[in-house]
Amino acid sequence: MNEVIDGETHPIAYEPDMFKYQDQQLRVTDDLGFSGLRLRCPLNKDDMKEECAVFLGASYFRAVAKGQNYGLSARGFANGTGDPKGRNLPFSGNSGLKSRSLASKAVVSPV
Repeated sequence: MNEVIDGETHPIAYEPDMFKYQDQQLRVTDDLGFSGLRLRCPLNKDDMKEECAVFLGASYFRAVAKGQNYGLSARGFANGTGDPKGRNLPFSGNSGLKSRSLASKAVVSPV
């Protein structure tokens, strides 16, 4: 996961304090990075942030709009998934957040 600052991407370091753990024994302190990104916004109620989009791994994503429920999930294009050399995901790349500010109303990907 990267942050875009002045047009350049910079890695966002994993920090355990970014997350809330109900059970402190489950707290992960190793720098494992991030598996994806979950976006929350006030979809149906102004005082409640709900999940509106998820991007997980190299190609999985799903999104929902106001007044809707999750239904279909999707994967990006994968080429050569049965190839011994491994799969090729030509449309995927590093994710980048233009702003982590709580006041920000946009998420931008440089890809």
